Amino acid sequence: MHARLFREGVEILGQPWHGFDHEPYRIDDIGERFAKLFYSDDEVEVLIGLNLYAEGVLAMEELYQLGRSGSRYFHQFDRIEREERRHVAFGITVAQRVLAENPEAQKRAVEHCKWYREHLEGYLEGRLKQSIGWAIDAGFVSADYIDRTRLRFDDVMGKIGILES
Repeated sequence: MHARLFREGVEILGQPWHGFDHEPYRIDDIGERFAKLFYSDDEVEVLIGLNLYAEGVLAMEELYQLGRSGSRYFHQFDRIEREERRHVAFGITVAQRVLAENPEAQKRAVEHCKWYREHLEGYLEGRLKQSIGWAIDAGFVSADYIDRTRLRFDDVMGKIGILES
């Protein structure tokens, strides 16, 4: 469903979906980060990196914030966020089960969590800081976006017991 809603949003803005150049809107390291997951032999890393970090933290906070901005640029993002929330809940349930059954996976998960925490800080305080500032100034995200994203990370990773204090 969310792919259809993204397409509708692009078309509402008067842009053709087919032939639309998505490249200028991609975060610089997204291909590198997804390649890391694609080539990983560790299913725990993929579960944490893709479902819980990329979708459960980064995408969910963006969808939540942009959906509530009321801007026509973010067509039905609140609806997409509600839909994606179910996927993240499922990922948390799967991760809880996998980690409870395998102490070695639990240890690896803690290490992956540390890596993604550092990655998040690199985004929030480095690569994306200027873009986040622009989005705050434009009213697309709240002034506490960075703090809320950190809290969302702690919430998601805490639910599966891999957040070190």
